[in-house]
Amino acid sequence: MLNKQRTMIIVPHLDDAEFGMGGTLIKLCKENDPKDVKIVVLCEGRDAENAEARLKAYAKNIFLVGFQTCVYHYKDMELELVPLKEITKLIEDELEDFKPSRIFTTSESDIHQDHQICAKAVKIACRPNRYVIDEFYEFMIPDNNPWNATYYDTVVDVSDVQIMKTTICEVYTSEKYSTINSREFFRTIHRNWKI
Repeated sequence: MLNKQRTMIIVPHLDDAEFGMGGTLIKLCKENDPKDVKIVVLCEGRDAENAEARLKAYAKNIFLVGFQTCVYHYKDMELELVPLKEITKLIEDELEDFKPSRIFTTSESDIHQDHQICAKAVKIACRPNRYVIDEFYEFMIPDNNPWNATYYDTVVDVSDVQIMKTTICEVYTSEKYSTINSREFFRTIHRNWKI
């Protein structure tokens, strides 16, 4: 699955790629030229303070993992206010520029509205006869919401990069909650989700 291909990961939030498919992201960058892996992020945060903290964490992960990126400046939880046509055009432009043959994005069945909107716009942008996309994958962001359950038909063994995945997730201190032991939470995610 992780053979050498130009890969684009399109997500609504700065931490979605790491939380949702961090192990796969690390393996993609290790097994491919990092210039052939690009993350497109639609939203920068909820507010200026949140955006600054998340951008700093994201910058650390760019350094640690080594991938290309482009961050747009929409606000979290406000993608529904942006015309779908505008988001789709932005993604089409990114696809035209980068020319990936493999796409990862959030799942349209996720309960988070930004994840749904992002997935829908990516599917529209990747419609047949427009771009040659050999592989298309959706992923969920693991959380403690029982309604966010999905079954997968593709699993990547990331046991060899589990420690690094935990590290890249833990840089997002603004996403830690006092009721959750984050290191144990990420270990549980890794054991149960293997992504």
